[in-house]
Amino acid sequence: YLRYAAKVTVGFQKRLADCRAAERLEHDLAIQAAVDAAAAALQPQLLPMKTFPQVEAFIACHDGQACFRRPILAIVGGTRLGKSLLAADVLRRVGDRLNLPEFVEVTVEASEEMDLADFDWRRHAGVIFDGVGDAFFLKRHRETLQGRPKVVKGAKSATNVYSYKYSLCSRAVVVTFDLSASNLEALLTDHWLSNRDNVQLLWLTEPAYQCPERRSEAEEVASSAPPPDRKRRWIGSPPRVLDFTTNG
Repeated sequence: YLRYAAKVTVGFQKRLADCRAAERLEHDLAIQAAVDAAAAALQPQLLPMKTFPQVEAFIACHDGQACFRRPILAIVGGTRLGKSLLAADVLRRVGDRLNLPEFVEVTVEASEEMDLADFDWRRHAGVIFDGVGDAFFLKRHRETLQGRPKVVKGAKSATNVYSYKYSLCSRAVVVTFDLSASNLEALLTDHWLSNRDNVQLLWLTEPAYQCPERRSEAEEVASSAPPPDRKRRWIGSPPRVLDFTTNG
């Protein structure tokens, strides 16, 4: 298409931009399709989540009613404890209450920016900020993350050309921290972060999901032992009956 379009020089720049936009769209759709397929294949392997009082209190705060501020749910724990899975489960439950089936997940790590260009207040129950690298990230962005009823601009440029508007009003915010994150102790000592009306803290020391019960070693040995050797009897042959009434 571009080879033919290049022969007509008038308007070629626009046709080139249209073609590149179509290629980006196909690229994005292919990635989303691959992720959806992998998630569907893993769905049967997901284990149910445990019940945590902090999670239940956090979900109860999101009832669709107007509120000046809401707490942020911070999930802290080591690797492979199911922090991200628990965060997604919380957002799905909040979405059931708000009748909003989707949410946005943003990988933060060492970045200080909150990329919420894909967040749509009309469709999304909230946001997961996954793998945040510094506990003070919550405090620095507290005016936005607590869902105050205000409009916020993101991705500001010097001329605001690339800025977009969003709000987390009446929406849930869940943040996960690995144990390698900086200033985790501030979640217990800082005057703002340690206030549970601001940050609802769940510190995991064991998996967040319900592990299947493991059988004892004796049960494992018993189940793997061969069946007892019983003497075969031909089908239809009468059972042998001993007669103790005779002298023989």
